[in-house]
Amino acid sequence: MSFICPIEPDKRHGLDVVRVKVPPIVPDPHGDREHEFIFDTGCQITMVSEDVATKLGLPLPSGGPLVNITGSTAKGYGRLVEVRFRFPPDANGKPGLEVDSTWVVVSGATDIALLGFMEVHRHYCIRSQEFNVFFISWASLRGLP
Repeated sequence: MSFICPIEPDKRHGLDVVRVKVPPIVPDPHGDREHEFIFDTGCQITMVSEDVATKLGLPLPSGGPLVNITGSTAKGYGRLVEVRFRFPPDANGKPGLEVDSTWVVVSGATDIALLGFMEVHRHYCIRSQEFNVFFISWASLRGLP
């Protein structure tokens, strides 16, 4: 139940940056839905914009608690939505770990998809080496199947 994602070079505002893209999978009776998220160690709660939520088949929260969101580049409001998703498959193609979570959906069609650090850390030990990030299940580190 471990997986690997490449560290990808990119440009942002003319500067060299690196990104790690993780494609969580949202199970759907009509076919699984997938979208690349940026693994963001500064993101406290996994966050998607309305357009990404729609692509993933998530219910758009019209009511419920409005939460204040503050990031390094902006602040605003979003609504909490319950999500069941799967992490990417392992190197052998076995389906990834399926978990329940709560994400924040922010308004607009801004293609925001940030996978929060805690979302990953509660299930995986995170290690990097050269050009890859290794997401190693805590269970396997403890000798569990």
